[in-house]
Amino acid sequence: MKNILFVRHGKAESSSWDIDDFDRTLTEQGKYDTELIVKEVLNRLSLDDRNCSLVVSDAKRTRQSAEIYEHILGLPGSVCNVWRNLYGDYTTEEFIEYVAEKVPNQCDNLIIVGHNPTLSDVVNQLAKELDCWMSTSSCVCLSFDMTSWNELEARSAELYFSLFPSEMR
Repeated sequence: MKNILFVRHGKAESSSWDIDDFDRTLTEQGKYDTELIVKEVLNRLSLDDRNCSLVVSDAKRTRQSAEIYEHILGLPGSVCNVWRNLYGDYTTEEFIEYVAEKVPNQCDNLIIVGHNPTLSDVVNQLAKELDCWMSTSSCVCLSFDMTSWNELEARSAELYFSLFPSEMR
């Protein structure tokens, strides 16, 4: 059994002409909501550095969100990998190819910290039956009945759980 935890970054400062979208940072609400969600993730999944890998976009707000996950889950920074394509658009096929190529099979739990709309699109394409839009700080955990990441394919996952800050405040 393999799990992928899709995490949308926390709420970030508003876009403006003064700051590049890539450099926007988390707001206090974004930090709070991300902490709220990851504490519940900790109750639902058994994660440690032996069975977990974290992949993150290189945008500032996703790196900040990933740092919160690392801290609360007790993961060392060595499990975190930057995937630059998570900042832009990528297809479900590109995502599947990346996972099959880069994620070691001893990893049972993959955490992806990224952006919408692409993150929500991939989640909906991987799940057998799911139609969700990921709000900031939300996470969706999909479970796959497989032993190797090479077996990953679209429409093969079951929804394990989903967490949205608006439902937990």
